[in-house]
Amino acid sequence: MVSLIELIRKGRLPLHQFMDLETVNWIKENKPSFNIGNSLRFNLKHLIDNNLSEIKKYIPDPTWFLVSKKKDSIHGMRHILRVIFHSLHLTLLNEGKSPRLLKNSMVASSLHDLRRKNDLMDLYHGTRAARWFKKKISQIENQFEIHLSQEDIKEIYYSMSFHDLPYENIVKNIKYEQYKELTDILKTADALDRYRLPSIRLWFKDKYVSVIPSEYLKCMAFQLVISSETNFLNGLTNVNSVLNAIEDFFK
Repeated sequence: MVSLIELIRKGRLPLHQFMDLETVNWIKENKPSFNIGNSLRFNLKHLIDNNLSEIKKYIPDPTWFLVSKKKDSIHGMRHILRVIFHSLHLTLLNEGKSPRLLKNSMVASSLHDLRRKNDLMDLYHGTRAARWFKKKISQIENQFEIHLSQEDIKEIYYSMSFHDLPYENIVKNIKYEQYKELTDILKTADALDRYRLPSIRLWFKDKYVSVIPSEYLKCMAFQLVISSETNFLNGLTNVNSVLNAIEDFFK
């Protein structure tokens, strides 16, 4: 199999993209310089120790993917679980956090890329996922053992619809202003996982998000990509690849 890093060099990225060892090694070799301290690690460890069950609770049903093989791709289950993890952090670190915001953040993160057709731009896949969500409310509530109010549904719907659009396309939208908090969390959480992509120019940049994560969160996002993708290539399942990487990170 030709690696993703080799394919992008040749300008030949396919519609469906799957991680490989050469690309993981290339990502490692190009680690950004993160200006971090140690103090935040312990605060985050406490948060995660008390909330790891939230990540496990919101793992989506693999049959929900529009294209079944996408569950193993670079926008598949591992990506989704890492975005859930980043959304959890960003929500818990938010001074105005609430149980409702946390629940809606977990749902939106879990569902945001399930209806992708491919691993390229796939314009408006967020809207596609949001419309699917509205049709599957009962199924989703049963899967996650939650209740979604009409306001919850609107907040999740619009945050998913906006997550793949540039800010200049949404800042004047009244629905963005109404659901800005969750939209901003989802967009940043999604962007934090861009370290998996085979081009440095596609990696996370502060200028493209509204919620700016700490250097420690960026470093952790980078390390989580390396660890979880290595786990998967070594034979672990999508879910265990990420959960084991999270648990190892805080040992």
